[in-house]
Amino acid sequence: MTRKYPAHTFTFIEGYGDKWAIPAPADIYPTTGDLFSKFQAFMRHGNVTLAPDIQMGLFS
Repeated sequence: MTRKYPAHTFTFIEGYGDKWAIPAPADIYPTTGDLFSKFQAFMRHGNVTLAPDIQMGLFS
């Protein structure tokens, strides 16, 4: 059985560690099923400046 959870991000909260999940900002993360677009949004949101070389086919 496959479960689909709403998009969320984990935030470090003192006393909870990184176990605190909040909804992902809808204006930053696309709502499409395209995982590569979501990955790119995550990299921008996290200010990753040196992105790894990833082939789009891995997300299909």
